[in-house]
Amino acid sequence: MKASWIIPVLLLGGLSFAEGPWVLNWDGLLGSVTNDPKYKAATDRVGLIKEAPGLGLWDKMELRYELDGFDFREHKVNLRVSPYGFGEVSSFKHRQTARRMKNEADRDQVLGETLYDRYVLGVEWIYRKHQLAYHESLKKIYEDLVQVHTTLSGTALFDPRELVESQQDLVEVQGRILSDQNDIVEIEQVLGVLVPGWASVDLDTNDLLSTQTLRERLDKFSVKVDSTHPEYKVLLGDLRKAEADYKLEKSISRRFVSYADVGYAWQIPKSGKTDKTTPIEDLNFGVGIRIPFGDGRAQEEYELQIDIGDVKSELLEKEWSISKDVNKKKREIGALIRQIAVQDSFVARVDAGALFTDYAMRAGSDPLLLLKARSSALQTSWNCEQLKYEAYLLYLEMLQMTGVLSRDPGTNHLKGKG
Repeated sequence: MKASWIIPVLLLGGLSFAEGPWVLNWDGLLGSVTNDPKYKAATDRVGLIKEAPGLGLWDKMELRYELDGFDFREHKVNLRVSPYGFGEVSSFKHRQTARRMKNEADRDQVLGETLYDRYVLGVEWIYRKHQLAYHESLKKIYEDLVQVHTTLSGTALFDPRELVESQQDLVEVQGRILSDQNDIVEIEQVLGVLVPGWASVDLDTNDLLSTQTLRERLDKFSVKVDSTHPEYKVLLGDLRKAEADYKLEKSISRRFVSYADVGYAWQIPKSGKTDKTTPIEDLNFGVGIRIPFGDGRAQEEYELQIDIGDVKSELLEKEWSISKDVNKKKREIGALIRQIAVQDSFVARVDAGALFTDYAMRAGSDPLLLLKARSSALQTSWNCEQLKYEAYLLYLEMLQMTGVLSRDPGTNHLKGKG
């Protein structure tokens, strides 16, 4: 992933954490992802791999000292070096690169997941606010119905059952209003944990995706599974690491020289005597040759080959799964958009006044029928809103699984423009 993506996110985050009371908007909510503990931890892991030291010049070097006898006159010093196998250093570098790729994929996946969680939380807050407004409007209609039924008491039009039903509907919607208010408080408490310091929440809904814009984006949306998909990229990192582990194991198996050493021994002569040996005679060399038969390393290599095959199978399965799930969500969103179009046609008639005119012409000035028409139109309008929010959530899921959120974190993908 290019480093440039982090700049707009940090700018958004900076807007969110200004001093003093401030209003939590979409920029502040999405920008707070840079302060998420999971994302910070994933970013730190990437940095650790980048700063990892290399293998060095040899596997190990040790200086050995030996004292012979109890008279402290015979001494031996030995320097032993264990070299790397042929190609082991380059194989280790390849494994480090694969591990870095895996950690970067993990970071991108965490970024997409944390952004998705914030999007869903924001959509849930807007949905509950709109549901509260809907229930409050419905409460006003039920109050009017109860009042009309009470006014008709003692007339031929009075039906006590309808009065009781209206009263029950009023009590039920009052309970739903309390439930909506509690849900909003709970969501804002979670928002307060994710983004501390705000004084109020105002997630703008004026520029939310329209169904027409959403349909246009779906038509342009291509399903091509590659390394830009977070889940697929994580598995691709696993594959690169498994292949690097196998190559490294093969390189280690080529350590035909297990060690090479050079030593020197000397003896302190007894008093009055001289040592007749020369320094060269006391110098010795040694080398260890590994015999690559029956040491079990072939089994280790075989196990690593199996790991590579397993990850490749997972990659193929994930590629098929992502394509299938994305196409399924596109179909589901398309079906919702078609349902919204049907509901919108009814709402449009209500907004134009045609529906109430039809009722008025048929029922004259019957207030009960007009109130029921208002209730029906309000319910249809809310059904349409519910379908829109279902479409938003499916759209967000699709953006998350295809890596759009992690590739472009500085954009509010629920806006109708941009």
